[in-house]
Amino acid sequence: MKKFLLVFLVCLTSLALSAQTLHVVRGVVKIDGTDEPVEGAAVRIAGKGIVTETDGEGAFALEVPASEKETVVVRAAGFLPVRQVIRVDGDVNLGDVSVKPDLYEEMREDMIISLSEAEYDSEDGIISSTQNISGLLTSGGDIFSSTAGYVFGPMRFRVRGYRGEYQKTYINGIRVDDAERGFFTYSQIGGLNDMVRNKDAVMGIDAASFSFGALGGATNINARASAIRKGLKVSQVGSNRTYTTRTMATYATGLMENGWAFAASASYRWADEGYVQGTFYDAWGVSLAAEKRFNNRHSLSLTLLGSPTHRGQQSGSTQEAYDLTPRQTFFRTQSSRFGNNFYNANWGYQNGKVRNAKQVKSFTPMAILSHVWNINEESKLTTSLGYKYQMDGRTSLNWYKAADPRPDYYRYLPNYHRTIDNEQAAEMREYMWMYDETYRQINWDRLYQTNYLANERGMSGRYMVENRRNDQSVATLTSVLNYKFTDRWKLDAGIEAQSTKGMHFKLVDDLLGANYWVDIDQYGERDNPGDADFMQNDLNNPNRKVYVGDRFGYDYDIYVNSANLWATATYSLRNADIYFSGSGTYSNFWREGNMKNGRASGDIVMGSSFNGKVYDESWYKTVNGSYGMSPIQNFLTYGVKAGGNYRITGRHIIALNVAHGTNAPLATNSYFSPRVKANLIPDLTPEMYVSADLTYYFRTPVVNGRITVYNTSFWNSAELSSFYNDEYNTYINFAMYGYNKRHTGAELGLEVKVSPYVTLSAIGAYGQNIYTSNPQATISMENGLQPDQEETIYVKGFHMDGAPEIAASLGVHYFHPTYWFVDLNVNYFGNTYMDFNPLRRTESAVAGLDPADPEQAALISRIREQDKFVGGLDGITVDLSIGKSIRINYKYYLNINLSATNILNNTRLKTGGYEQSRFSTTHERYDRETYLNRFPAKYFYAYGTTLYLNVGFRF
Repeated sequence: MKKFLLVFLVCLTSLALSAQTLHVVRGVVKIDGTDEPVEGAAVRIAGKGIVTETDGEGAFALEVPASEKETVVVRAAGFLPVRQVIRVDGDVNLGDVSVKPDLYEEMREDMIISLSEAEYDSEDGIISSTQNISGLLTSGGDIFSSTAGYVFGPMRFRVRGYRGEYQKTYINGIRVDDAERGFFTYSQIGGLNDMVRNKDAVMGIDAASFSFGALGGATNINARASAIRKGLKVSQVGSNRTYTTRTMATYATGLMENGWAFAASASYRWADEGYVQGTFYDAWGVSLAAEKRFNNRHSLSLTLLGSPTHRGQQSGSTQEAYDLTPRQTFFRTQSSRFGNNFYNANWGYQNGKVRNAKQVKSFTPMAILSHVWNINEESKLTTSLGYKYQMDGRTSLNWYKAADPRPDYYRYLPNYHRTIDNEQAAEMREYMWMYDETYRQINWDRLYQTNYLANERGMSGRYMVENRRNDQSVATLTSVLNYKFTDRWKLDAGIEAQSTKGMHFKLVDDLLGANYWVDIDQYGERDNPGDADFMQNDLNNPNRKVYVGDRFGYDYDIYVNSANLWATATYSLRNADIYFSGSGTYSNFWREGNMKNGRASGDIVMGSSFNGKVYDESWYKTVNGSYGMSPIQNFLTYGVKAGGNYRITGRHIIALNVAHGTNAPLATNSYFSPRVKANLIPDLTPEMYVSADLTYYFRTPVVNGRITVYNTSFWNSAELSSFYNDEYNTYINFAMYGYNKRHTGAELGLEVKVSPYVTLSAIGAYGQNIYTSNPQATISMENGLQPDQEETIYVKGFHMDGAPEIAASLGVHYFHPTYWFVDLNVNYFGNTYMDFNPLRRTESAVAGLDPADPEQAALISRIREQDKFVGGLDGITVDLSIGKSIRINYKYYLNINLSATNILNNTRLKTGGYEQSRFSTTHERYDRETYLNRFPAKYFYAYGTTLYLNVGFRF
């Protein structure tokens, strides 16, 4: 690959022509029908690396070689692009260049943001590692980037199959990704669409001016006051998705004559019940921004953002539970037909009102202070200081010496009774599931009644609602230098430093009528009844009675610090651009336990490490297994990349990017059971990667688009999962490490202008995201009664879960100059793979089974094969959007947009799922078949027909 890059760069250099006399092309970008300038618009010469941005007055100037024909392209967030053909035989003054609001794009971005706010949640209440698709796929300049987020978003599509930790998100230059888990949660700025609309984004490993970037791309949101479009905008949304109504208002002064700019935005999103029964939504969004431009060189800005959110969660369930539940009509009434793929086990009636047991209560206020120093016309230094405090709580039922309260618990389903040959009980359960709503939902009244009986006996509560908190305090400092040495050489360089304290604990949220709760572990009490200390969650406070608001169960902190230095040098030729980029990062993390857990109360020997190795005996020390500070784990990682583009003509461009580097392990994947103990997983060393992509861009008066092929290989990856195991009667922690994986595929974006008003589009993505080796795994029993076990997990050739590897869309788009638009898309999705249970891919899982016996061979295949959702007719959806903008007195705009997704109401499209973790590895064939039948997979489905009506008025 290195040789290929060298040859590529030599070819580019050999094709470059000597420097020519440069002429100045200048102009002023203004909003159509007004004298309002547009700041920050990108102005470039098509097909060449000549680009600049407009200043506060909307003015721009480009230095361009003499040419018979060049095309000036103006792009600004929220406006339609403008293309103007010019002849350059001297200096050219274009005068005022008018841009019209892109109301269609604004509507699509609002829809994408609403999709991003509805993250999926895992069974333990932690948000899944989805991509920030809203930022990545609305800021690109090609048809694939600008369309994929809108049409692929409902299926949780991930660009090139990467999880969220392979993407970076910034606001005003401050990185806002979670340092422990590696990804950004878009709901932290939910409802602030107008404040976060302006973005600078790069796809894949391409070079960025604000960061070294990441494998999955990088996005920098510009939320400074001067970047918010001047005026007052109010809007009202009606929808049947996660929320039913949204009210939003944004006001911005623009940059005033005194050098000040102010902006404010507020929104409220609400639903008594969303698309899924039992869910609700109650969220605010508030942002304030102020900026002072002291002179042409210095400006200082302060941006405040926050979105307090309270919502009810959806559960995944088995197909049996879905099939036994009555459907709901479009108008939310119960149908006489069965087979509801949106059944939600998380709720039930309490005093006649719906109550959801799994609720999210989150609020992450953040403040960003940013200073921009225009040192001279060729250089700019941007320094930002940011702070955010995350308060993230997720409630769940807890119970002690009582029946499982979850309505879809396997013993309450007909299938369980059939596995024990009790058909009469199965039929009774089936009838109750189908015709008694109180049976298939949480019985809150029974939980209260059970606790009242415990109170009468002077006993601890039997049921309660706990609040699992994952809070963070994060301080970040960044500084970025953009320096243009000459007309051809440019340097972008920066430093990033961040310090994070993650605070993880449980609170008593609701005792459900009980007098108190005793803070002991029921599994520890059962597993080792002769040891009074073993069951204690905190030996420093044994047998403690806890009440609403008290911490209990676990309480620990994770500290993560990092410092990064990066630089990118770009060299521009007449027909080519070349860049080289490098990055170095030092990071560390450690755990501090605030409770002394009885299952890990002894002292252990741990060592501080550097890239996974302990280089000196003095680095070892004796620490308590659960209480106090553990040794610091240190990492030094790097990244290098290079690339460029060659302009065959102004209409045909080839671009190549290659990258190599390492990633430090994420803290969330590094400790076996951080809630209980400080033990680290084995082989805690950096992950290594090599990546390359090749793109062909084409643009003609009729057809334009791009074709991209890519390949990324990873070595030494790791991940951690935890689940209850019936054989060991305890929770086990399953660490897979030292494995390799590969993401390979292609992307297509094609746009054909068949008339001045009608455009056809085709976009597609095909990938193979697979494990290329068999991981090693350490299985650790949380009760500590058995030694850790080492296993090989046979998943070579398995696919990454949770996102379609095939996604395609054909579209017809009508846009009239009088601001009418209609957009029709037919979409297809396929090859979404199931999240697999690694325990079923061990030697012990099939030990004793004879592959020569046809029946046993079929069982082996059933145990080991990974399920996938192929697509077929069930993979097709159709979306329709229509909109109209009415301009009043050339000054005001009334915008009306209606979007209908999945208008054919396809409710059979699975967006993901996971195998249940319970499985028997005994040598009895019957046990394994029973477990497979008793614990089938759980699924999630894409919503059926949803509507999104947005009416906005801009003053």
